[in-house]
Amino acid sequence: MEHKNTHIVEACANLVTQFKEQPHFVAMLESVIQQVQELEDVLWSILNSRAFLIAADDRVDLVGSIVGEAREGRNDLDYKTALRGRMILNYSCGTIEQIISLIRNVAGDVRVEVKELFPAAFTAEILDPIDPLFVNPAKIAGIMNSGRPAAVYGVLLFGVDDSFRYDIGPGYDIGHWGGGLT
Repeated sequence: MEHKNTHIVEACANLVTQFKEQPHFVAMLESVIQQVQELEDVLWSILNSRAFLIAADDRVDLVGSIVGEAREGRNDLDYKTALRGRMILNYSCGTIEQIISLIRNVAGDVRVEVKELFPAAFTAEILDPIDPLFVNPAKIAGIMNSGRPAAVYGVLLFGVDDSFRYDIGPGYDIGHWGGGLT
């Protein structure tokens, strides 16, 4: 969807030749299409003033008050991420898809695998390494646990960027355990 401001030009270009040569018809068409253009301009103005992705400051705070998430000193980008998570959480029934969506909202664009464990548990594993300086693993686990159903046990598994290895030469980095000890 995009804002179009060429309605008059396009309408005149689409006229059949017999009408293009009649100046009164062209003038009438331009006056009608001008109203359509003004209507679209107003509707786009309303849409942009309410759009969440481009909202800032007070508009973001308004969305936060509606969904029940306080700003807590966060900048707009971090607050919008928290708001998207809160929106998912508010409508969450604890399905696997919703758990994955919650984790991705906090951790970023990562691969997540959820395994159900009988009778009422699951493990959610973030397959891509995460940077604990960028995103707090406890925050991810907290959001995940908030979205899970009552009486269901959930465990978050993840790897960390640049984790410890024994050495870079021959040794634990080759053979049966190669790359597995981090």
